[in-house]
Amino acid sequence: MRAAIIFNPARIRVERLEAIVADRERAEGWEPSLWIPTSIDGDASELVDAAAAARADVLIAAGGDGTVSEVGAAVVGRGIHFGVVASGTANLFARNLGLPVVDTAEAVRVAFAGTPAPVDAVRLDYRLENGETGERRYLVSAGFGIDADMVAGSDDQLKRRIGWFAYVGPVVWALRPRRGALVEVAADGGLPTKQRLHSIFLGNCELVTGGIRLLPDALMDDGLLNVLALRDVASWVRRRALPGFAVDAPGGTHRNKFRYTTATTVELRFDRSVPFQADGDPIGPVVWARATVERHALSVLT
Repeated sequence: MRAAIIFNPARIRVERLEAIVADRERAEGWEPSLWIPTSIDGDASELVDAAAAARADVLIAAGGDGTVSEVGAAVVGRGIHFGVVASGTANLFARNLGLPVVDTAEAVRVAFAGTPAPVDAVRLDYRLENGETGERRYLVSAGFGIDADMVAGSDDQLKRRIGWFAYVGPVVWALRPRRGALVEVAADGGLPTKQRLHSIFLGNCELVTGGIRLLPDALMDDGLLNVLALRDVASWVRRRALPGFAVDAPGGTHRNKFRYTTATTVELRFDRSVPFQADGDPIGPVVWARATVERHALSVLT
C-alpha cells in the first residue's frame, strides 16, 4: 500500500509532516509515500494524474480549504480513497465531516487507516458576462452575495496571523443592506420563480466560515443540495438568533424574508452579472449558473 500526498508548501510544515507520515507508514506497513507539492499556477488534475500513474492507493490533500477542494474535486471518478490533513483557517470540509483539524498526527492516522465514507460533490456550470462558459466541482458551498463578498474581502496574510478573526471585517461588510439582484431560480427542472435576492447559498454541508450553522440539517452524503435564498439578511439574522429556532431546510418552509429548500439541481439566471464563488474561489461576474449534485462522488477516509 502506498499514499500520495499533495501538499501546499505555504500551509504545511513539511519536515514535521514528513516525520509524522513516516511513523504512520511504519505502523501500517506501507511503502514510503509519494510527495507532490502544489504551486500557484499548478493544475490539481495534473497532480492527481501523477498520483494515479504512481498507482497510489490513497490520495491525501494536506493544506487549507483551497487545496482540499481542488484536489478532492480532481479525485472524483478516479476510484481512489481521499484523505485530508487540514491546516487552513476555516477547514470547512474537514469540520463538516468531523475530521481532525488540530491534531496533525491524528489527522494522518485517519488519512491512512480511516473508514471510507461516501461524500457528495457538486458540479457547477456557469456563464460569465462576457459569454465565456466554464465548469468546476466544489465540495462545500457556492453562491453570490454574502459568501462571495467575504471571499473578495478576505486577506490571506491576516488569516494566517489571526485565524477566524480575519473574517470579522468581511462578514460585517457582506451583511450590509443592498438592493440585490433579480434572479430566476429553477429547482430540479421545475418552473423558474423570479426573486430579488440579497444572497443565495448552494451548500453541500452545514457549517460555513466562522462556524455558522448556515444550512441546518445539511448532510454531505444525502444526494441533496441545500439552498438558502435571502431577500432580507437582517430578518434572517434575527430569526436565526431566536432560541429554539426550528430547522426548516428539508421541507422548503417559506419565511417572510428568506427560504430554505433542497434539490438535486438548481439553475440561476441573473438580471445582471454578480460576483460568484465556489469553495472560496472567486469565479468572476456570472450571469447564469447551474449546480448539480454528484451523489457519493468521493470516498473519504473518516
